[in-house]
Amino acid sequence: MSNVTTNNAPSGTKSQPKPATLLAGTNLLLVLIYGLIFVLMIVIFVKRAILRVTFLSQQKATPGNGSSKKTKAIINQRLDEAIHFAYEPQLVPEDSQIDDAPNFIYRMQAVDAFNHIDKALAEANDELQRPLGKSIRQHLLDAKSHSSGCLKSIRTNQLHLFSDMYTHARSSPETFGEAEYRRYMDLSTDIINTLRHRTNRKKLKERRLLRQNAASVSETNQSASTSYETTQLIEMPTVSLKDTNSTPHVPSPVSIEGEKSDSHPLLNETRT
Repeated sequence: MSNVTTNNAPSGTKSQPKPATLLAGTNLLLVLIYGLIFVLMIVIFVKRAILRVTFLSQQKATPGNGSSKKTKAIINQRLDEAIHFAYEPQLVPEDSQIDDAPNFIYRMQAVDAFNHIDKALAEANDELQRPLGKSIRQHLLDAKSHSSGCLKSIRTNQLHLFSDMYTHARSSPETFGEAEYRRYMDLSTDIINTLRHRTNRKKLKERRLLRQNAASVSETNQSASTSYETTQLIEMPTVSLKDTNSTPHVPSPVSIEGEKSDSHPLLNETRT
């Protein structure tokens, strides 16, 4: 037979929990409380660090900190204008010889050659002065659609081809040698000749207008002088009469009865 142990405790008494079970539950509760406190402390420290970094970065990035609103507005306006500052230097002197030169010299000369187009556009119309940094392609297309019509005779595909060759010379890794440079300069010469022809026509028109204005002014002056002389000739007798009437009264040499006064000097002069 197997040994079977039976519990002979009375049925009315309750069973007491073991101490080991109570200790395990207390430890688990303490671990949860300490973990929650640790997580809360980490969150608080991280949040404070983020706020501090954000505050310091805002203080450093804000221009005119501590100044008046008017001064801050002026500073921000100047900073916005400084974004558009640019400088395009001349890469190769104009009197330099580029025959049998390396390819990068042709590139530099091609980039410098666009300055002549800029000058021709500015001479044709003051509104066509290209802002520094503006795209070459966009500027040429804007000049073609301008009301002055200085590039109407140039086809759009020619402008696109010229812009592509300028981009090729400026930043493309492909070869840009003498042949490409000659083609580029031919297109540049066509554009410049068109602009100069337009500028010369504009100057001739202005000269004609100046001559017409000068002729009309001279005719107006001549007519004014003629009318003035005529009025002077017409008004001369009236002026002489007024002058004689305005002279002081001289006693009449003839008496009331018609006799001449011997004492008047005018009569003495006539007698002599």
